Amino acid sequence: MAALSFTHALTLLNESLRSGGTKYLALFINDPGADGTGTEVSGTGYNRMPISFGTPSVVNGKQTTANSSDINFGTAGSAWGAISYWAIYDSASGGEMLWYGAFNRAKTVEINDSVVVSAGQLTASLS
Repeated sequence: MAALSFTHALTLLNESLRSGGTKYLALFINDPGADGTGTEVSGTGYNRMPISFGTPSVVNGKQTTANSSDINFGTAGSAWGAISYWAIYDSASGGEMLWYGAFNRAKTVEINDSVVVSAGQLTASLS
Protein backbone atom coordinates (compact mmCIF):
# COMPACT_ATOMS: atom_id res chain seq x y z
CA MET A 1 0.00 0.00 0.00
CA ALA A 2 1.34 3.42 -0.92
CA ALA A 3 0.64 6.65 0.95
CA LEU A 4 1.55 10.31 0.61
CA SER A 5 3.81 12.05 3.07
CA PHE A 6 2.25 14.96 4.96
CA THR A 7 4.56 17.30 3.06
CA HIS A 8 3.54 16.03 -0.37
CA ALA A 9 -0.17 15.93 0.54
CA LEU A 10 0.14 19.56 1.66
CA THR A 11 1.77 20.49 -1.65
CA LEU A 12 -0.93 18.73 -3.68
CA LEU A 13 -3.81 20.35 -1.76
CA ASN A 14 -2.24 23.78 -2.11
CA GLU A 15 -1.62 23.32 -5.86
CA SER A 16 -5.07 21.86 -6.50
CA LEU A 17 -7.27 24.16 -4.43
CA ARG A 18 -5.33 27.22 -3.32
CA SER A 19 -3.30 28.34 -6.34
CA GLY A 20 -3.68 28.71 -10.09
CA GLY A 21 -6.69 31.02 -10.17
CA THR A 22 -10.21 31.11 -8.80
CA LYS A 23 -12.03 27.86 -8.07
CA TYR A 24 -15.84 27.59 -8.25
CA LEU A 25 -18.34 25.55 -6.26
CA ALA A 26 -21.10 23.84 -8.25
CA LEU A 27 -24.20 22.19 -6.77
CA PHE A 28 -25.50 18.86 -8.04
CA ILE A 29 -28.78 16.95 -7.86
CA ASN A 30 -27.01 13.59 -8.20
CA ASP A 31 -23.48 12.26 -7.88
CA PRO A 32 -21.22 13.88 -10.50
CA GLY A 33 -18.82 10.93 -10.23
CA ALA A 34 -15.21 11.07 -11.33
CA ASP A 35 -16.29 11.66 -14.93
CA GLY A 36 -18.44 14.69 -14.06
CA THR A 37 -21.62 13.35 -15.62
CA GLY A 38 -24.02 14.19 -12.78
CA THR A 39 -26.80 16.76 -13.06
CA GLU A 40 -25.70 20.24 -12.04
CA VAL A 41 -28.38 22.63 -10.77
CA SER A 42 -29.75 24.80 -13.59
CA GLY A 43 -32.61 26.77 -12.01
CA THR A 44 -33.29 30.50 -12.19
CA GLY A 45 -30.70 32.48 -10.24
CA TYR A 46 -28.18 29.64 -10.00
CA ASN A 47 -24.55 30.26 -10.80
CA ARG A 48 -21.37 28.56 -9.64
CA MET A 49 -19.81 30.57 -6.85
CA PRO A 50 -16.15 31.30 -6.08
CA ILE A 51 -14.72 29.20 -3.27
CA SER A 52 -11.49 29.62 -1.33
CA PHE A 53 -9.74 27.23 1.02
CA GLY A 54 -7.75 27.68 4.20
CA THR A 55 -4.25 26.46 4.88
CA PRO A 56 -4.23 22.64 5.11
CA SER A 57 -3.43 20.97 8.42
CA VAL A 58 -3.24 17.41 9.66
CA VAL A 59 -6.62 16.17 10.91
CA ASN A 60 -7.05 12.50 11.88
CA GLY A 61 -3.80 11.61 10.13
CA LYS A 62 -4.67 13.35 6.82
CA GLN A 63 -3.75 16.72 5.36
CA THR A 64 -7.10 18.49 5.24
CA THR A 65 -8.39 21.84 4.05
CA ALA A 66 -11.86 23.37 4.18
CA ASN A 67 -13.68 26.30 2.61
CA SER A 68 -12.55 29.38 4.48
CA SER A 69 -15.72 31.46 4.25
CA ASP A 70 -19.46 31.13 3.70
CA ILE A 71 -20.50 30.63 0.06
CA ASN A 72 -23.79 32.37 -0.64
CA PHE A 73 -25.66 31.22 -3.74
CA GLY A 74 -28.36 33.82 -3.11
CA THR A 75 -32.08 33.28 -3.45
CA ALA A 76 -33.46 30.67 -5.82
CA GLY A 77 -35.66 32.19 -8.53
CA SER A 78 -37.14 28.77 -9.24
CA ALA A 79 -37.12 25.33 -7.63
CA TRP A 80 -33.61 23.86 -7.92
CA GLY A 81 -34.45 20.36 -6.66
CA ALA A 82 -32.83 18.26 -3.95
CA ILE A 83 -29.16 19.23 -3.80
CA SER A 84 -27.09 16.33 -2.49
CA TYR A 85 -23.65 16.74 -4.08
CA TRP A 86 -21.05 19.37 -4.87
CA ALA A 87 -18.11 19.77 -7.21
CA ILE A 88 -15.24 22.21 -7.52
CA TYR A 89 -14.37 23.53 -10.97
CA ASP A 90 -11.63 25.70 -12.40
CA SER A 91 -14.16 27.88 -14.24
CA ALA A 92 -17.45 29.67 -13.58
CA SER A 93 -18.97 27.69 -16.48
CA GLY A 94 -17.69 24.67 -18.34
CA GLY A 95 -14.11 24.03 -17.29
CA GLU A 96 -12.58 21.03 -15.56
CA MET A 97 -14.03 19.37 -12.48
CA LEU A 98 -11.28 19.09 -9.85
CA TRP A 99 -12.96 17.62 -6.74
CA TYR A 100 -16.43 16.35 -5.86
CA GLY A 101 -18.30 14.98 -2.88
CA ALA A 102 -21.60 14.63 -1.08
CA PHE A 103 -23.18 16.95 1.44
CA ASN A 104 -24.00 15.39 4.82
CA ARG A 105 -27.68 15.79 4.01
CA ALA A 106 -29.70 16.82 0.98
CA LYS A 107 -31.44 20.19 0.83
CA THR A 108 -34.51 20.60 -1.34
CA VAL A 109 -34.42 24.12 -2.74
CA GLU A 110 -37.76 25.72 -3.59
CA ILE A 111 -38.40 29.14 -5.10
CA ASN A 112 -37.24 31.97 -2.78
CA ASP A 113 -35.07 29.63 -0.66
CA SER A 114 -31.58 30.83 0.22
CA VAL A 115 -28.60 28.57 -0.27
CA VAL A 116 -25.49 29.12 1.87
CA VAL A 117 -22.64 26.66 2.34
CA SER A 118 -21.12 27.54 5.69
CA ALA A 119 -17.40 28.03 6.22
CA GLY A 120 -15.72 24.72 7.03
CA GLN A 121 -18.53 22.58 5.61
CA LEU A 122 -16.61 21.36 2.54
CA THR A 123 -13.39 19.53 3.23
CA ALA A 124 -10.76 17.92 1.03
CA SER A 125 -8.24 15.46 2.47
CA LEU A 126 -5.22 13.55 1.25
CA SER A 127 -3.11 10.99 3.07
